[in-house]
Amino acid sequence: MKPGFRAPVVDVIGAGDAFAASFITSILKGKSLAEALTYGNVAGALAVTTRGNIENLPSQEDIERLLAYHRRETVVFRQL
Repeated sequence: MKPGFRAPVVDVIGAGDAFAASFITSILKGKSLAEALTYGNVAGALAVTTRGNIENLPSQEDIERLLAYHRRETVVFRQL
């Protein structure tokens, strides 16, 4: 079991899909089960922060940024 990531919930639609897609992709890329669970948890947490079912799916870049933030690495967010 891996702990989840806290996130402000706006819409829960797509959270499970984001988790599954990221988890499966991580396994296919050769990541360990623990790493795949972490990636899935991050994707699910990011998905609930915006409305929509496709629009809210996080990119790999979004996932890597949140993981870097939690590891206390320097994070550069894209400018709007």
